[in-house]
Amino acid sequence: MARQRMTSQGDISREGSAEVQGSTVMFRTPARLVIADDQPVVLHGLISLVGSDRSFTIVGSCSNGTESISIIRTLRPDVALLDVSMPGLNGLEILALVRAEDLPTRIVFLTESIQHHDLTSVAVRGVHGIVFKDCSPDALLDGLRAVASGREWWPTALIDGAVQSEDRSAAFDALTDREREVMRLAAEGLSNKQIARHLNVCYGTIKVHLQNVYRKVAVRNRTALAALTISYRGQLSGLGVTARRPVSESNFPVGGFPRTAG
Repeated sequence: MARQRMTSQGDISREGSAEVQGSTVMFRTPARLVIADDQPVVLHGLISLVGSDRSFTIVGSCSNGTESISIIRTLRPDVALLDVSMPGLNGLEILALVRAEDLPTRIVFLTESIQHHDLTSVAVRGVHGIVFKDCSPDALLDGLRAVASGREWWPTALIDGAVQSEDRSAAFDALTDREREVMRLAAEGLSNKQIARHLNVCYGTIKVHLQNVYRKVAVRNRTALAALTISYRGQLSGLGVTARRPVSESNFPVGGFPRTAG
């Protein structure tokens, strides 16, 4: 079972405030929540679980994306927990509309799986959290509380191995300019071949640069690198490393993240 945790510091207090990067973010208690999932059993289970927690008031629920955006526009909830793959509009399209219309609702995606390029893409596009469908009930509730308080929530399975407690400044400073560029492009979702074409160098050169990046920042793969870039984006932006945007729409799955069997 995949477990999850907050990647930012601070605990939610009983009064409903949380420390976020040195400032205090206030939120209403209970937080107003909308839930959407096209699987009836999952939807009813989520309503039962979240509705029993005094941190939240469920103001709406539905089973398709078209109704979801309508509810969000009308009720303007604090948080919307959305299955990323729904008929009508998928979670990614709803996120784009919420951002384009400057709606205040914070979006959390519910999904069965996610790849490193999808993780980076949704983070760049402004999603506030991701929870896996096989996470524990406590992890789901903790994630929703974190997002309601103004924080972000990422799956531990992706963050572990990428984010450690020690200061990463020395490791980031040790990167060469070309390694930072390769790190940025990899975090934006490009393959090694795409990076090689973009930089007009051979494929083997990119492999060497990427292996050097892995070694210097102490990660093992591209998924961990994407998670690291997301979690440290404030610090990395000054180095020109932060993933700024998906390079092409082909990196973004049209129907949402792929469902897995089970």
